[in-house]
Amino acid sequence: MNPSPSVLVLTVGTGDVDKLEETLLTPLRKSIRHGDWEQVVLLPSHFTADNAREVQSRVADLPVRIEPLPMAGQEEDVDACFAHFDSVLRTLRTEFGSKQIAADFTRGTKAMSAALV
Repeated sequence: MNPSPSVLVLTVGTGDVDKLEETLLTPLRKSIRHGDWEQVVLLPSHFTADNAREVQSRVADLPVRIEPLPMAGQEEDVDACFAHFDSVLRTLRTEFGSKQIAADFTRGTKAMSAALV
């Protein structure tokens, strides 16, 4: 029997800016709280890095890393997203092993989600 994954990687989008709590912050926290993670990695766009920092502050008891896309606008470029996410995942595979990584791709742009998958 394989042990449960120990790393959770999540894309971070904008949600509904008028209902940020209900559409982004609470769902991200629920996903994070659903497991027993050694490491949580948030993958925001340049624009949504503040949302990622807010999530990080609300789960301060967990080790959360934020790895934003390097440049504004890359959240719509699947190749740029893939290159960045692949680099992050390569590092995580070295640290934890491939079978220890779970991904939640439901809260970024379509390009971000496709790149993480």
